[in-house]
Formats: sequence, structure tokens, C-alpha cells
Amino acid sequence: MDLSVRVQRLPIYTAAITTIVVIPSFMDPINLPKLWILCLGAGLSFAVLSSQIVSQLRGPRKTIVFVSLLFLLALLISSIASPQGIFRTLIGVWGRNNGSLTYLALLIIFISLTSINSVDPSKYFVHSLMFLGFFGALYGWIQSVGTDPISWANPGNKIILTLGNANFASAFLALTAIATLNVFLRPKMQLWKRMALGTSFALQIYLTNDSDSIQGLLALLIGSAILIGLTLTFSNRTKLKKFAIVWWVTLLTSGALGLSGLFGGGPLSSFLNPNLRSIQDRYYHWAAALNMMKDNLIFGIGIDSFGDYYREYRTIEGVNFRDSAMTGTNNAHNTFMQIGATGGLVLLIAYLVLIIFTGYRALIAFQKSNDKILVSGIFSIWIAFQVQSLVSIDQIGLVVWGWAAAGCLVALSYLDAGTNTTKKSSRTSLKTKPPKWAEKYAIFLLLAIIGLLPSILLLPTIQNELSLRSRIVDLVSSTSEDSLSLNAEKLYQEAKNSNHPELRLQALSYLVQTKSKDISLDLAITTASQFPKSFESWDALARIYEGQGQKEKALIARKMTVKLDPLNEEIKKLLESDMASD
Repeated sequence: MDLSVRVQRLPIYTAAITTIVVIPSFMDPINLPKLWILCLGAGLSFAVLSSQIVSQLRGPRKTIVFVSLLFLLALLISSIASPQGIFRTLIGVWGRNNGSLTYLALLIIFISLTSINSVDPSKYFVHSLMFLGFFGALYGWIQSVGTDPISWANPGNKIILTLGNANFASAFLALTAIATLNVFLRPKMQLWKRMALGTSFALQIYLTNDSDSIQGLLALLIGSAILIGLTLTFSNRTKLKKFAIVWWVTLLTSGALGLSGLFGGGPLSSFLNPNLRSIQDRYYHWAAALNMMKDNLIFGIGIDSFGDYYREYRTIEGVNFRDSAMTGTNNAHNTFMQIGATGGLVLLIAYLVLIIFTGYRALIAFQKSNDKILVSGIFSIWIAFQVQSLVSIDQIGLVVWGWAAAGCLVALSYLDAGTNTTKKSSRTSLKTKPPKWAEKYAIFLLLAIIGLLPSILLLPTIQNELSLRSRIVDLVSSTSEDSLSLNAEKLYQEAKNSNHPELRLQALSYLVQTKSKDISLDLAITTASQFPKSFESWDALARIYEGQGQKEKALIARKMTVKLDPLNEEIKKLLESDMASD
């Protein structure tokens, strides 16, 4: 294969490896490894495709650069205005990692693909998802029968793939199933290949349904229905074109019935209404996000800091719905709400511009491209991703495919019909003096260093997670009082090096169990002071004070928990108890 073709596929390679990679030895075996691979791949894509990206400034694709720079500027402004620390802004909350760094890497994946003057990466995009669907279906089946070679914390043998959650797994299988169907619908295919694709598609449908996740099933149904409708619409056969009208009418009718069924009306209510509770729960997350936006309209509360403010902004209806005030969430479970609440109107508008621009260019791609099946497939995958993003989280292994699909659609819209390249504009066709060999590689080296910088900066975080897990294992495995004391001190020192309050609190829970009073208290005080918006940190500190009988100090910490969670009656009772004992 031509080296230039491999280079152009680099963003797709990045997406595939990001989805697959997990490192079980990490405290978070899912998201941090995926973030590192995403940053590494995006950095390399930036280095090797930078000349193509820059050339867009002088050609017909300069609008892409403008839209991308708008999002980049908005991300930078929201990040600078964020009231939280720079680490949390860049990396995001532990276990999610939807910080500024993630969206920067996704933007690079998007703009890298838009700069390519070939249809090959778009074809490779679909085929990559198709193959991932085949192997993902096999792995999902292995998980469902309880023979997973990886020892996940996965009660019930749910289908989680390498994404850590049944909802994310079902949504990903929806995308891969649509890609499989897209290849299946191509004409002039050998029978054995069509049978293999049909079997794979059927298995992916079964697993998506078996995951008990409505978001994946809805994304699959909507994406597949759109793909079939588009295939019929663009068919060369008159009868199929006529049937397309019937298909679209049926699809719209079914959509209306399905929507009413989710809310308890119509003939589909008995099937869909049981899923209403999950949607209602998300509705209360959205209500909290809207409350955050009202008070922090322009710049938001801080990138990926939804969990720090959720308890403060949630509604009493949301508390009553869950029958408990002790539960929380760290994401709005809606990409638009999440971005609006944490990044403010500045970032939300820029994101909406990217979405609208992609949709507009998709329409142009349909007009210009001779390969309507390819465009239909990528468009259906992109729509399915947008559907699931209305009720889900930007999980790194999943969201990368949404941004890659957008990049492929935009790139296809600039290709001339029947060719693999765009026309050269009068400006780009001007002869320019090529750079000397030394200059060329010096520039590449500089760009590579810049591009790899984010992944290099993540290495201390990776080392900290590995060390924390090792320290916890050593502590639990202690066989004497001396070794217990020594290992507790090592865990304490490593926990203080962590920039994630969630990891510190995990270490704290082990220290409390070993009755390491002094270092437990010191770690709790340090964590609460460094992360003043963390309800869990103040609650842990208050409980330690309460357990040690230090009522005055416990009262101060408990008042902070009530301030951060004003609707929590259980916490208020603890405060009243502390006040009565004072």
C-alpha cells in the first residue's frame, strides 16, 4: 500500500485503536488509556497532515478552517475562564476524561480528515467500523456467556465490550451495525461475503437489543432506517425509487408512534414506556444543566465539572424521583446540555456551528458524489451518533467515531464527482518553491514534538494511577503491623500526588479501614481544601471528624456539605446531630 494512503488513514487508525485499547492494571482501565491513545494519534495526525490542513487556508476549504478555529477559540476561552484548576480543565473528571484536551484531539481528528483529497479514508472509515462490529459482536457474545478473558467488575455478565458500560457498548454496536449494513447493500458482491455480512449484522442487532439499553437500539433503528431510505432514494431502479416514498412515510409515522410510546401513548406504549424511567432520570439531569446555564451563561461552570455542581443545581423533583438524595452524577447525559453547562454559551454556539456546518456539507456531498451508498452510510452513522448523544455521554471510544464521521462527510463534499481529488484553485495551482530537505524534516520534527506534547504530559498521570493501584494492593496484602503502617504511608504519599479527588477518596477509604488516623485526616483535609466544590471530599472529612469526636471541626465540614447539597435531608440530619452534640 502507498505510504501516503497509510498516512491519510492515520485518523481512522487512531479512532479504531482508541476504541479497542484498555489497560486492566489502571485504576481507570477504560478512559485514561483511551485519552492517551486519542492524544497520541491526534498529535501524529497533526504533524503528518499539517501541510494539507494549512493549505486549506488558500483553497475552497477555508470555511473548514474558520469553523474549526471558532471552536478552538471558544474552547480556549471557556478553559481560561474555568474556575477550576488547569489540570481538571484539561484532563476532565476522573472516569470520564471529557476535558479540553479530549475536545482538542477530537477537533484535530475532524480537521485532519476534512483536509484529505481522496475518498479512501471515507471508505476505510466504513470498513473499519464493519470489522470492529464483527469482532465486537464476537467479544460481546463471549461476555454475555460469562467467559470474558478480562476480569472486569461486570456483575450480570453485561455486554460492555471495551467501553466499560452497556449503554456505550450498545451505542457503538449500533454504529458498527449501520456500517455493516452499508457494505451489505453494495451491489455486485460475492454470495459468501454477503452471507457473512448478514450474519454479523444480525448478531450485532441481537447484542444491541440484549444489552437492555434503549439508546443503542434507537440509534440502530433510526440509522438503519435512514440508510435504507437513502439507498432506495438513490437507486437506479424506478420501482425502488417509488418504494422510497412509501418507506419515508412509514418511517415518519413509526417515529411519531415511537415517540408517543415512550411517553405512554399509542400502540407501542407497552413496549417503549418501561424505558421512560431512564429518560425521566436524564430529564432531571438536563434540568440541572439548564439551571447551571442560567447562572453561568457565557463561560459555564468549567469544562467537565458538572459533577461538582450537580447537587447544588438539581431539582427537588429529581431527588424525589430517585427516592434518595445521596446519589449524584458527573455528566448531564446530553452532549449539548453538558457542553452548554460546563463550557457556556461560547462553547455551545461553536459546537452547534460545527454540527450545522457538517449537516450542510453532507447535503452537498449527496449532490456531488457518484458513490451515494458511501455518503449515505457515513451520513446515517453520523445521524445515529447524534441521536445517542442526546441521551448519553461523550465516551472517548465512542465519540471519536462521531467526529471522524463528520470529517469524512465534509471531505466528501469537496471532492469532484467521479474523482479522488478536488480541483486546484487558481491560488493553490501557483508554483511555489519546494522546501529544502533539511527544512522539510526540521519542520516535521517541530510539528511532531508539538503534536506529541499532550500525550507526553499525560505520562505523570498514568504513572500516578499505576502507582496508586500498586500501593493499594500492597496495603491490602500487608501481613504485619509494621508493613501495614509502612504501606499506608506510601499510599498516603502517592494519593497526595494525585490531581483527582476521586482517586484520593478511594485511597482514603482504604486508609480509614486500616485505622491510619493521622494520615487519613491529613489526606481528607488536603483534599477538601484543594477541591472545595467536591461534596464527597467534605463529606469524607466530616465523617472522619465525627468518628474522632471532634464536633466543632465536624460542624464546619458538615455545613459545607449542606451548602454544596442543599436538598439532601440526610446530610441536614447529620448537621443537626453535630449541632446538638456541640
